[in-house]
Amino acid sequence: MPNHEPGESMVQRSVKSPLMIAVPVLLVMAVVAVYFLLPEPPAPPPSPPPAPLENTPATPQPDDGEDPLKTQLDPRPRPRPNNGAPNSAAVATAMLDEAWGTMESVRSRLELKYKYAEYKLDRSLTLETLMRRLSRMDGEYFKGSDYNLNFPAREGDFARIECATIDGRDLPDGSLVMSVNLRTGETKAEGTIFARNRDGYVLLGDSEYRELSSVFREAVLDHYNEQQGSIETDMRLDSLLPADPPEPFVSEDFRAVSSGSMGYKLACVTINGEALATPVNVTVDYESNTISSSNCESKDWLSPPDSRERLKDRLENVLRDVARSALRQLEEGKSSTELRMYRLNGYYWYFRWAGISPFDVSLDVAESESRTVTLTIATSYGKTLPFESVRYVAKAGDKAGAYID
Repeated sequence: MPNHEPGESMVQRSVKSPLMIAVPVLLVMAVVAVYFLLPEPPAPPPSPPPAPLENTPATPQPDDGEDPLKTQLDPRPRPRPNNGAPNSAAVATAMLDEAWGTMESVRSRLELKYKYAEYKLDRSLTLETLMRRLSRMDGEYFKGSDYNLNFPAREGDFARIECATIDGRDLPDGSLVMSVNLRTGETKAEGTIFARNRDGYVLLGDSEYRELSSVFREAVLDHYNEQQGSIETDMRLDSLLPADPPEPFVSEDFRAVSSGSMGYKLACVTINGEALATPVNVTVDYESNTISSSNCESKDWLSPPDSRERLKDRLENVLRDVARSALRQLEEGKSSTELRMYRLNGYYWYFRWAGISPFDVSLDVAESESRTVTLTIATSYGKTLPFESVRYVAKAGDKAGAYID
């Protein structure tokens, strides 16, 4: 065995150890360099464009061949955005009552101030100085700061009282304005607050439905009166449209269209140009002597008579005339299927007094030993009466008919 100097093997082992450590490190560095220096793989080829859509619609065409896009469109005018409008007609009415009442109190104090100043207008007046403090004008819906007072720069002693905001926000349908001529006392109020649903369509209240009921009743009866002698040759619709509708309605809010050769549909679809959530309408047909009206929640929309006995009293004369006319035409050779109310002398003012229309009267003829005509009233402008129907019977040869229960 060769002899070694002491410490020789230890020196050799210490020289080899750094080399053994460096080799793995160099290998790792080489791999990292290769990874970063290699070029990126090419991007995948673009996918082919999607196949073109089929021309056939997903939903079948209507039976009448109309374009479904046209038949499904909402026919109403587009509504104004809600803009924070009340969602109840009752709330809208209460807001209006409060605003007009407050402005009326401002007007009264202003007129009193004007009188004490020997009828000289002090244009330096402000709302706060006039009312002493604005908080006195605070109500359930409006604060005193929602009101304004100014004096237009024109001849005459004019004042303008305005409710323009609610809690600092603009009113959804514009300002409420009370214009006062202090010299003459003439006062003009303009503006309104509409209740709207979430989509912005206007919700009517009972007062608006009462106004519309009056308009529709008069339109139906006036048209009946004008058309009795010429309905079969000249069906006119212009007389159905109200010439002077009640505020805030305007003439353009109403539509009248033909419905068959001897019928029409009268509708109100807007209020002062603002689209209604529930348009109201009445449909009349002279040939079938029928009438129908739209449904709505208000009890004041075409409300029927509330007393059966009063209805009978008011109808007796016109039912007698209609029954006599029907019996006379039957004696002259006309068949029962040819009888029509508009040919039977049903004077329209009786129907107005009674609260029904001629189209609510149904006519039946019984052929027996003597012809019998029965006139039945079960509706008022198409709405069911709140009591038992009224029946009037007249027989040929009798001088008068009678009600039967």
